[in-house]
Order: sequence, then structure tokens, then C-alpha cells
Amino acid sequence: MKDAIIDALKTHGDMSFSDLGNAVGAYLDDSFDGSVGWYYTTVKLDLEARGIKEDCQSSNSDGNVQRRYAMLHAGSGQKQPSCE
Repeated sequence: MKDAIIDALKTHGDMSFSDLGNAVGAYLDDSFDGSVGWYYTTVKLDLEARGIKEDCQSSNSDGNVQRRYAMLHAGSGQKQPSCE
């Protein structure tokens, strides 16, 4: 699951929650036994706590907040340009 999340973010850049979840599901295909959505959310939160990925928020032209997820540069704590 962790590898699927990291691979998706490295391949596609910052992604919405649902896009990232869909990419993880496609990466795992039918090889995962259990609820992909539940484990995806749990591992995503763990990666945020460890400083491996980040939850980015921005407002669109309608003023609605959009959440996107992006990788942090390994070990440096620096944000990818898409989160700044």
C-alpha cells in the first residue's frame, strides 16, 4: 500500500484524494485482500505523520477549498513545487 501511494505521487505529481485512491486501486489491481479505501486512508495518514507526503490545500476560483496530496522530497522536509 505504501509503495502504491508513493509510486502514484511520484508518477503523477500532486493528486486529489479520490484520484490518488483510484491510482492506488489500479496499482494494486486484484492483488490486495481487504478494503483498499480503508487501508489507503490509514497508510496515507501515516505517511503524512512521518513527513513523507503532505496534504496541500488551496482555494479554486469559486472559493472552494481543494485538498491535494504531494510528496515531500525524501528526508529533506521540502515541499514539491505543487504544494507551495
